[in-house]
Amino acid sequence: MSEAINNVTEVADRLIDLTDIVEDGFEQINVLVIQHRFDEAILLLQDVVNAVSTMQKAVNPLLDSFQSAQLAPVTKNLMESIAGFVSLYQEDKKDEIADYISSKIIPCYNDWKEQVKNNLKPRRTN
Repeated sequence: MSEAINNVTEVADRLIDLTDIVEDGFEQINVLVIQHRFDEAILLLQDVVNAVSTMQKAVNPLLDSFQSAQLAPVTKNLMESIAGFVSLYQEDKKDEIADYISSKIIPCYNDWKEQVKNNLKPRRTN
């Protein structure tokens, strides 16, 4: 039983560490956009979205239904904000992208990250 608890604790710790790495990815996307390296930003965004999706799949089994319900709306907001970024890119509104990242995507990601951390912290102390 204690080995299972240790495994859950280790997974929770790794997921929390990954939230900071993904945040760095969003910051790098912002830098690329400011430098007008939009194609590179889109490629990195794909990696970041894959990371968030993978993390979400790893987090869900660790949460009870109440915690999952708390995480669902912030996950939806994050994915919608990312879709908005892609729309701006596809519509060639590149002058709006940098502001959109800092005003929409990063705040949505921070909300998601905090919700993940708050829900995983109890798992870390078990």
